[in-house]
Order: sequence, then C-alpha cells, then structure tokens
Amino acid sequence: MAEQNYLPCSPFTDLERLGFASREDLNKVFQVGVRGDSTARVHVTSSGQFILSFLEKKALGNDHYQEKDDLTYWNVSDYQKALQKCYGDDKRRADDFAPSIFGKKWLDVGCGLGGATQELMKLPKFNSKDTQISLVEIQSGALKALHEHMPSHVRIYSAIDAIEKSERFDIITLFHVYEHLDTPIHILMQLRNLLSPEGRVVIEIPHADDILIKGHKLEAFHKFTFWEEHLVLHTKHSLQAFIEEAGLMVESLNGYQRYPLTNHLYWLKEGKPGGHEVLKHLHNDALEDAYQKYLRNSWQTDTLIAICKLH
Repeated sequence: MAEQNYLPCSPFTDLERLGFASREDLNKVFQVGVRGDSTARVHVTSSGQFILSFLEKKALGNDHYQEKDDLTYWNVSDYQKALQKCYGDDKRRADDFAPSIFGKKWLDVGCGLGGATQELMKLPKFNSKDTQISLVEIQSGALKALHEHMPSHVRIYSAIDAIEKSERFDIITLFHVYEHLDTPIHILMQLRNLLSPEGRVVIEIPHADDILIKGHKLEAFHKFTFWEEHLVLHTKHSLQAFIEEAGLMVESLNGYQRYPLTNHLYWLKEGKPGGHEVLKHLHNDALEDAYQKYLRNSWQTDTLIAICKLH
C-alpha cells in the first residue's frame, strides 16, 4: 500500500525558515493520532519543538473556529458553567496582570468567554472609566455569549482586522492562543502595529519541554495533551525567535507551572488527569513551592510566558 500523503501544519514553514526544523523531521513520527484527529501525526524537531502534520491539507484558520456556534468547546451549554471550568486560570491572569491593565487600554486576543475580563472587573480597584477593555474572539458561539454577558463599555471584535488601524493598546494578551494560530508571525506583526510606544504583548503558551512530555515520557499524557488545534508546541528558544521575527523584542521569558504536584503524581500512578482534585488532600505548600521552583529552574514547566515590547 502506498504511503499516504501527509502535509505539515503552516507554522512548520516558519520553524524551518528560522532553522528550528527540517524536512527530515517529518520522517520521524513521535505519535499517530491526537485529540480531534485520529490520523494526525506528531513530530518532534531536532530542536525540540512539536509540530503536527495532517493526512490532507488542514488549515485550522478562522473558518474552523467560526463554525463553533455554541459552547460545546467547553463541553457545557451554560455560560456560567463554562466560566467556572476556566476559573483558576482566569482569576490568576486577572490578578497577575491587573497592575498593567488598570488605567490602560487592554486588548485580549482569543478571549474565549471573557473569563479574565469578568474576574478583572470584580477587583476592587477596577474602574471602567479609566480602563478600556477590548476583546477579540472568532468562535461564533463564544462571540454571541460575549455580546450577551459583557457590559456595554467592553468593546468586542470578531477579528483583529476589525480593529481600527489607528487604534493603540497599552497591553495585548494572548492566553493559550498563540499555539492555535495558522500564521503566528504574521498575526504578531499585526498586533505589533496596534501596540502603543510603551506597550507590552503577553504570550502564554503550553511548553514543549513539559516534564510529563519529555521528562517522564508519559504515553498516556501524550495521548491526552496533543490536540489538533495545537499546531506547534514551542521551546523557549523558538518562541523567542518567533517574537523577534515579528519585530518585537523579548523583555522577559519564564516558565510557569499551571498544574500542581498532585496532578503529576496522579498522571504517573493512574495515567489520568484531575489529580489536583482527587489528591487535593495531599497538597502541601512547602512541597509545592519546592516542586514549582525545580520545574522553573530546569525549564520543565507546562507553560511559557513571554512579555514583549517594541524596539
């Protein structure tokens, strides 16, 4: 039987052009099948990034997301229940970036249901008169929910292109969005042009060097975490190169660990997610702090957070 024709996802071209990947990497298959596509292939480049290839040309661009016309993306049909599923991350992001957002113009790209905005608006120092919030979301179901549940002072856009080219923002965030983008460098260039002179772009993404992927080489986790919509998983080096190629400079790039030690223990013991709930009675602050520090220092966190600025 003839070998079926697989084509790499679009960001592969950028990785290849910047020297992180080669066509030979496509001959090495790390895994067959990901969430959402049982035939997709996962490849690991010689530089350590993970990329997807598809059996037929599959451009997961705007059309793919615009077709999601309800809240099944969150596996629920109720807005408040969907927000609750993302509460931990939304609350953390609101708390961490509130000092950079209050009194400024903030653009959240790929905001989903706007959970970070909802949490930000609950903070005591929030004032809608001096903080301008703009959201970009292309999923039609999420977009409808935003229009229904966001206050009138929040500006909602269905695409980056819908924003006036003369508009400038003090902070632009992409929280677990960049890995979804079909043309990541081009979109970052667009956002650079919307940035105020002293503005910052925050990019939070899953990390290719996650200890459960490379350190423990946990097959059950591989099957769970690789997804058709995550076209590339970056290392710190490739993320920095993409940012610089888009005409921005990296102010800081750090590892961050979203999931605690109990989550990892459960993966190692049972090969399943949810350990931070099942084993929460085992949580210990000192032990958790030490584990998080180890993961950060060894660059094996599950997440990377980059803060970028204009030259």
